[in-house]
Amino acid sequence: MNQIIEQVCQRRCIPPEKFFGPDKGAQVVAARKEAIERLQKAGLGPQKIADETDLHVQTVYYWLRPARRERVRRRHGELPLEHRGRLG
Repeated sequence: MNQIIEQVCQRRCIPPEKFFGPDKGAQVVAARKEAIERLQKAGLGPQKIADETDLHVQTVYYWLRPARRERVRRRHGELPLEHRGRLG
């Protein structure tokens, strides 16, 4: 396991089997996002990050590019993050 991923799992108290498993809970997703960002800062490209995290490369692009996240959210009918919780 990559040292950065190991550090993220330890810091967030996420077992590696959850990090690499199908779990999509908020804590696991936050750990994956943090690991992706840290791996990019360490100089890894999107495909290498995908290989290290066992995620699809499009998932890596999703987390690395805010404009792409916004397009995906709009396509799926989700409100932008800045507007959530303001309705009603």
